[in-house]
Amino acid sequence: MATQMIEKYEKYWTIIHSSVGVAAVLDPRFKMKLVEYYFNRIYGEEDAIFEIERVHNYCKELLKEYEVKLNNGGIASSCQVESTM
Repeated sequence: MATQMIEKYEKYWTIIHSSVGVAAVLDPRFKMKLVEYYFNRIYGEEDAIFEIERVHNYCKELLKEYEVKLNNGGIASSCQVESTM
């Protein structure tokens, strides 16, 4: 039973940690430094690089999706979103 629980936890953790990372990045107190700090502690330095890049790419994808919705939604075209990541 414990093995099944661990498998489920690992499955859901890989899905949710990107969302938690994005929340930390959007928090003006922490930004990407918090993600880098904790991911290094959780995954080790070698694996953390991959996971940090994954959160970074997820943020970029969300920004692109937001830009597409902003441009297609009929909102004034003079409003532009810049990527400052």
